[in-house]
Amino acid sequence: MELNAEYRFPIYSIVKGAAFVDAGNVWLLKKDEILPEGQIGKDFYKQIAVGTGVGIRIDFDYSVIRFDFAYKIRNPYKDSIFNDYKTIRNASDIKFNKLNWSIALGYPF
Repeated sequence: MELNAEYRFPIYSIVKGAAFVDAGNVWLLKKDEILPEGQIGKDFYKQIAVGTGVGIRIDFDYSVIRFDFAYKIRNPYKDSIFNDYKTIRNASDIKFNKLNWSIALGYPF
């Protein structure tokens, strides 16, 4: 399951800004010993990850270069960054050294 919302706005000529929110997860239909928490169940909504961010778009009409900065708002699984389940509840929970960034080349949609 995946959800995405993105708001794009002009900055200057071919340069555009973006603010976005992404949410989702992937589940197994059957129980697996290797992934004990991977099976979908009645509380699947508690296993949805959420991230948000901002970005710059260089829009050439035929292609787009994207520079994005994002942050995990809700992490529904244990990982090496949080070492436990984590939901951001207020601004003091945000650690800027955990910011994710990406550069991508793609077609506009």
